[in-house]
Amino acid sequence: MELWNILDENGNPTGITLDKDDKRTWEKDAYHQGVDAWIINSENKILIQKRAAQKKREPNVWSMTVGGL
Repeated sequence: MELWNILDENGNPTGITLDKDDKRTWEKDAYHQGVDAWIINSENKILIQKRAAQKKREPNVWSMTVGGL
């Protein structure tokens, strides 16, 4: 289970915490903080990852490393 603290449009906490898979998490005006990590080597190549086949959202998709706060 991955819990997200829901923010308003100004980035202020709403006091609502939802599971990432709760449909309300993906509604308009339900914001959350996250981070993308870009790893670039000495040859200016960017490290990306392929999402697992069993992922609920975007299985087998190449993507950046993402994390929440």
